[in-house]
Amino acid sequence: LIELALSKDPDNIYYLMMNGNYFFYRDAFEEASVLFSNVIKKDPENLRAWHSRAWSNFKMGKEAEGCEDINQMYVIKPEVNMPDSTKVICQID
Repeated sequence: LIELALSKDPDNIYYLMMNGNYFFYRDAFEEASVLFSNVIKKDPENLRAWHSRAWSNFKMGKEAEGCEDINQMYVIKPEVNMPDSTKVICQID
């Protein structure tokens, strides 16, 4: 259904995020990361997309890239609330 929706409206951020989450929860992290990147290109302030791409990167062992995405979240919204575990991984105070 998501693919059908995207075929009719390929720029729909909601559908792109749903599709990214679909791949993420099936351990297809590379595919998920690409979809989250597409959302970021269309909506650079979408914190959920940055966070989801960060965790896709972490799951693929790309810690530096994941932390770059987490840090970008703080640039967009300095008061963003992040779990302590993520702060430790990315060395955020």
